[in-house]
Amino acid sequence: MIRYWIFAGLCCIACSAFADDGVVLSPEEAIKVAHQCSRISPGPLQGTWQPTASQIKKLEMELPAEFRRASQAQTRFLEIRNLTEEESELRLAHYVRQYAGLTVGKRNIIYVNAVQIEPAEKPWRTKAVLICDGGPSAFGVEYNPSTGAFSNFAFNGAI
Repeated sequence: MIRYWIFAGLCCIACSAFADDGVVLSPEEAIKVAHQCSRISPGPLQGTWQPTASQIKKLEMELPAEFRRASQAQTRFLEIRNLTEEESELRLAHYVRQYAGLTVGKRNIIYVNAVQIEPAEKPWRTKAVLICDGGPSAFGVEYNPSTGAFSNFAFNGAI
């Protein structure tokens, strides 16, 4: 199953909506999401920028394969180590995603902050969600829209 994201336009100055489970964070919130407590954070941070809908769509088309690769490569969380392609895509569908346009070094990256929360649970559409520990219930990954490459995929630390 491939998930397609449709740009829904600006929902407010703070965010742009992508389907029901992804948003581009405001510059202020993007900076906050770049400071994680139990996984690697992007840096050194030099600024923010606004990703486009087409960049997010391309990222999302490639994210399922990257999620599966990272799940298989990690050794801490056995429940996600041997997921099939279908299981991996189903599990990924349970994460809401925050996209932060960050300038790291001289590169513009899109940092994906993905968390398994009920959409109504937190104001995740406008506020950076920071979860310490939690294991595979949250992950982050950097995406370079210029090259289409992912890097620094990390699940949160164990509970």
